[in-house]
Amino acid sequence: MEVETGKAIFIENEKIVAIEPYRNLDKSYQIIDLQGKYILPGLINMHVHLAGNGKPQKKQKDNEKTVKMLMSNPLSRKITYKVVSNFAKIELMSGVTTIRTVGGIAHYDSKLRDEILKGKVIGPRIVASNEGISVPHGHMAGSVAIAAHNNEEALA
Repeated sequence: MEVETGKAIFIENEKIVAIEPYRNLDKSYQIIDLQGKYILPGLINMHVHLAGNGKPQKKQKDNEKTVKMLMSNPLSRKITYKVVSNFAKIELMSGVTTIRTVGGIAHYDSKLRDEILKGKVIGPRIVASNEGISVPHGHMAGSVAIAAHNNEEALA
C-alpha cells in the first residue's frame, strides 16, 4: 500500500460515498484541509475478550476465582461492566471501529453492543459472543467460558 495524494473523500449522511481525484469542487461541498494528516480506514480486531485489557501478564492469575469475585454482588457487577465498557472505548479511540468478542463475562458483550447502538455509550461496532463454551477445567472455563460436561449442557 502506498499513501495516495490528491484525493477527495465525499461524505453523505456520515457515510463515505466516493473517493475521487481532487478537482475544483463547487461551493456546495464543505472542504476540510487535513494539513498533512492522514485518513485511515477503521481497523477490525477479530479476537477480543472485553474482560481484559490485552496486556501480557507476567504472572498467570486465577481467572475463575477473579470472575466469581467480580460477579458476586451488584456493586462489583456494575464496576465490572464499567471496566468492560472502558476497554471497548479504548479499542475505538485507538482506531478499531469493529471488534469480535470471543468469550466474555455473562451477557456483557451483547449488552454493551446494544447500548452502543442506542447511542448510550461510546464504543466500536461489536460482534458479540458473550461467554464461550469449554470443557470442565478447559480453556477459559469458569472465567469467560461456561464449562459444559456433555452435548446437552453445551447446547443449553
